[in-house]
Amino acid sequence: MRKTMLLAMSALVVFGSCSGNSSNSSSSATGSNSSGGAEHSEDEKANIVLAKVGDYEITAEAVSYHMEGSAGPDRVEAGMQSPDQLQMATTGLMDQFVWAKKAEQAGYKLTKSEQARVEALRSELLATRYVGDVVQYKADPTREEVEEFYKSNQTRFFLPA
Repeated sequence: MRKTMLLAMSALVVFGSCSGNSSNSSSSATGSNSSGGAEHSEDEKANIVLAKVGDYEITAEAVSYHMEGSAGPDRVEAGMQSPDQLQMATTGLMDQFVWAKKAEQAGYKLTKSEQARVEALRSELLATRYVGDVVQYKADPTREEVEEFYKSNQTRFFLPA
């Protein structure tokens, strides 16, 4: 299993470094370069499965989030490009899933306080996505709408003498 994880992590590092060079070639999921290869979106890159622990799939996005929590947001990009740091973060996340599974098997449950934290995070994530998809979309006026607003509210745009 560790060999499979290392191969997946190496593929991710190679895949990530190849994605930055889009002028000469593009990379495919197999890692081969060809001028007709398909570009992968950020979502596809984030959803690459690096390892499996039982039923859990550990994705590049999950490892990135784990790195952000432990090393800080300013070190994530460099960490995702370093095979050693990527392996350490993936292994740490795998250990976390294994220990959580053992805790569940032993009968551990989240306390009310922990459940409240989980619910608060769930609400934050959903609200952020909703605002980004719905509210932000509506808050992006067309040029015509801006001009119409300006014309109908010109008195608000005068500078004091």
